[in-house]
Amino acid sequence: MSDIRTAVPNRYDYIISTSTNIPLPVTGLSKLVQEIVMGIITKPGSDFFNPEYGMGIGNLLPATSTLITDQTARSAVAKGIMSITEQIMTNQRSVSLPDNERLQALALVDLSYDTTNMGWEVSVRVTAANGLTADATISVRS
Repeated sequence: MSDIRTAVPNRYDYIISTSTNIPLPVTGLSKLVQEIVMGIITKPGSDFFNPEYGMGIGNLLPATSTLITDQTARSAVAKGIMSITEQIMTNQRSVSLPDNERLQALALVDLSYDTTNMGWEVSVRVTAANGLTADATISVRS
C-alpha cells in the first residue's frame, strides 16, 4: 500500500495526486510526518480495527481562546502528544522500518490561537530514529 504525498485541486475542482493521476509513494521522514499528522487528527474510536488509536485534536481544543483555555488546551494537547507518541511507537515495534521512518521523539513546539482565521495552530517537531527532524503545523478550525 502506497501513501500519497500531495493532493491538489485541478482546474475542474476535483482532487488529483499528480499531473498524471498516478499516486506518488511517500517515504522516509515525509512518511513519518504524515503518519504523525494522521494520528493527531484521527478521533479515537473512528478506526474500526484499532478503536483506541488517535488523538482527536479537534475534540481537545476549545472553540475560542482565553488565558485559561490557552493553559488548559496546552496541557490537553501535550498529554495527547505523549499518548500518540506511545501509540505510534507501539505500532512500529511490530514492523520492519528504515530509521528515517521510525519515530524517536515527538514534541509540542507551539500552540496558539489565530484570531484572523478563528482557529488553533499546533506545531510539533518530529524526530526520526536516524536523528532527522521535521516540524509540522496543523490548523484546527472550530
